[in-house]
Amino acid sequence: AADEPAALGLALYGIAESGSLVVHSGPDAPILLSFLPLHHIVVLRESTLLPWLEDYAARLEAASVPRNAILITGPSGTTDIEGSYVRGAHGPGFLHIIITGTDDIPE
Repeated sequence: AADEPAALGLALYGIAESGSLVVHSGPDAPILLSFLPLHHIVVLRESTLLPWLEDYAARLEAASVPRNAILITGPSGTTDIEGSYVRGAHGPGFLHIIITGTDDIPE
């Protein structure tokens, strides 16, 4: 919910080139978890860290395409018309990434 201080999610992939996380929506992964809380805590398996964006695109070609795919590259922020920076305007204001070994968390 929008008033929750934090949400925990699992990234399907990480992209080293841009420092991005890839999150697909689905029955067990509601898309709103990536947008509503103040703190978004994301777990990333070390084995799913890809060097380049093209590596993620190649994996998409080999699998079924999700309804929604989100590439998260940092906390939300914007500058309003007066030039003031607003953190968390369009999503979480803070992004926390936990990188874990392959066998540390269940599928």
